[in-house]
Amino acid sequence: MTELFNRGELRDYLSNRAQSCLKRLEGMAEDEMLSRSIDDIALQLVNAAQLESIVIGADAIDGGVTEAKVDRYDAFDQTRYTTTVLKVHAVFECSGNADLLLYRPSEWQMRTFNADVRSGTIAVQIEAPSTPDSVATKQAIDREIGGIRKMAG
Repeated sequence: MTELFNRGELRDYLSNRAQSCLKRLEGMAEDEMLSRSIDDIALQLVNAAQLESIVIGADAIDGGVTEAKVDRYDAFDQTRYTTTVLKVHAVFECSGNADLLLYRPSEWQMRTFNADVRSGTIAVQIEAPSTPDSVATKQAIDREIGGIRKMAG
């Protein structure tokens, strides 16, 4: 799992991307610039700067459940204990530039999001008690992916 939205500010990432395109234009050889049309050069720079927005599918396309032992700390008793939980994951279709999931937007939620981002998919995981409530588990998955959708939006 990767922590999302933690590599820095999205505006800085976008600014660096635009600056990179300007440097590409400034570094272009005079012969190349004179031999191409302004529209062709502009199209090349726009394509280099353009990002495809993130779109996450409405419904999970896959998922699963695994049992795991998790160490916990009880602040009240000040003791450590091990408990058995179910790790429930759901996989959603995801398209767009995945780099956008790594940078914090200007409006963000003060919480961390973890997901497994792969080519064309994003998987979220929650922990449920060893005897899970299916409705509560679905709501927890929906809250997790919903928060990611909001931040990516």
